[in-house]
This record gives sequence, structure tokens and C-alpha cells, in this order.
Amino acid sequence: LKTSPATSRLQRLQGEPSPGMAQVIAYITQLRQFAQKRLTTTVEEDNSNRDYFEEVKEREERAVSEKIQLEQKLKLQRVELHKQSNQMQSAADRTRAELHELNTRTAKEKAGIETSAKTVRAEDFKSYDEERSELQIELDAAK
Repeated sequence: LKTSPATSRLQRLQGEPSPGMAQVIAYITQLRQFAQKRLTTTVEEDNSNRDYFEEVKEREERAVSEKIQLEQKLKLQRVELHKQSNQMQSAADRTRAELHELNTRTAKEKAGIETSAKTVRAEDFKSYDEERSELQIELDAAK
């Protein structure tokens, strides 16, 4: 019996299963557990699970729909804000240009007024000096 080749094969079978055989055993065990669970699940539990998953699916669909609507609304708001920002920037640019133009015009008018004032002042001094000279001559003549 010890010399028979079948004996050595039988001894190997009684020990630990090979890695491939261990995988097959684990798979069959999982399959058996799944089948047992399926068979022990009642119709009510199955309906309850189905209802729950349908509710979750509906909530997810609503959430996706709401997300899309909110994204569209946000996009429209961004476009509107960008438009308003551009309008405000244009108004600010126009106001700056008008202010610059007013400052330039004011400076020119101020320079013109100063020049005119100097001319009038010089004429007034000249006229004063002439009248003073005439009055001095009259005063000297009267003495």
C-alpha cells in the first residue's frame, strides 16, 4: 500500500487544498450564500428594497435636474453681472473722460482769465498813471 502511486495522491487530497481549488471552494460558498439569501428574502422585503431603490433613484434624478437648472440660472446670472459690470465700467470711463475734459477746459479758461486780468490791470495802471500825470500837471499849473 505504501508503494502504490494512488496512495500518495490520496494523502495529498487529505491535506490542504491547492490555491486553485481554494478559489473554487470560496466562489461556490459565496454563490451558495447568495442563493440562500435570495431564497430566504420574503416578497415584502423584496418589494421594500425595490421601493427604496426606486425612491433613491427618483431623488437622484430630481437632484440632477435641479442641479442642471441651478447651473443654467447661475450661468444667466453671471452673464447679467458681466453685462452690468461692463456698463458700469463704460460709465466710469465716460465720467473720467468728461472730468479730464472739464479740468483741461477749466485750466485753459483760468489761463485766459489770468492773461485778461493782467492785461486789464496793466491798462488800469497805465490809465491811472496818465490821469495822475494830468492831474499833477493841473495841480502844478494851479500853483
